[in-house]
Amino acid sequence: MKKPYFPDALKDQGIWYGNFGDTFANFASALGFAGPEIIAILNDCKIAEWMIGSVLDPYEKLYSEVSGWVRTVLDAANGAPIPAFPMIPAWPALPPSATIVAGIDGRRILWVERCKSSTNYTPGVIGVALRTEPTGTPFDPMTWQAKIRSLECTGPAQVRIKLAKASGEVDANAVYSRRKGQTVWTKLGVFTQAEITDTTPCAVPGQPEEREYLVRSVIKDVEIGIASDIETVIVRG
Repeated sequence: MKKPYFPDALKDQGIWYGNFGDTFANFASALGFAGPEIIAILNDCKIAEWMIGSVLDPYEKLYSEVSGWVRTVLDAANGAPIPAFPMIPAWPALPPSATIVAGIDGRRILWVERCKSSTNYTPGVIGVALRTEPTGTPFDPMTWQAKIRSLECTGPAQVRIKLAKASGEVDANAVYSRRKGQTVWTKLGVFTQAEITDTTPCAVPGQPEEREYLVRSVIKDVEIGIASDIETVIVRG
């Protein structure tokens, strides 16, 4: 499947900015960029990579740890010992000589357009080095496998499901669910959203249960390709 040059996943976007920052100076002059412009672009790349990799990543892990701590306390037996509080990471220092200026993604679009408009730009050399060219192979609906990006119990009998849409190549996703041990899948519906919440009640009110989910991608109301891997989650009662 051909994908745009800029990744969908935030973590991969940080890697993209890091690569651009590492390689841009090698081609900047040939592409028509001047000294102050080069410094500003390298600053943006440095800040974007820092925000995503050094700031966001540890705090996303903290959210997961805090959620797990809360669920442990809520679901524990009456009077059970309270687990230790999650450790809050220290805020990381800014990269040396870097300044945060809002609007990095908007400026990035302009850099890339300007790079590609240069007569010295070569897709197979400079484009590959800067990662400004689409990657992958053409989308094949027969071999595409649907994906569940994430699955999380967010409350009693509530499951948040994040879905993939093949960078816009599919129209929707059909979502299926069953309780662990069952053989028959129940179709929850066909959804165009990237995120949905399943509020199916637990079999026994107030009692947690293990539940499985899978999805199939949909184009023009027809399920296509390969079903996603089966994902499992414990659902609070």
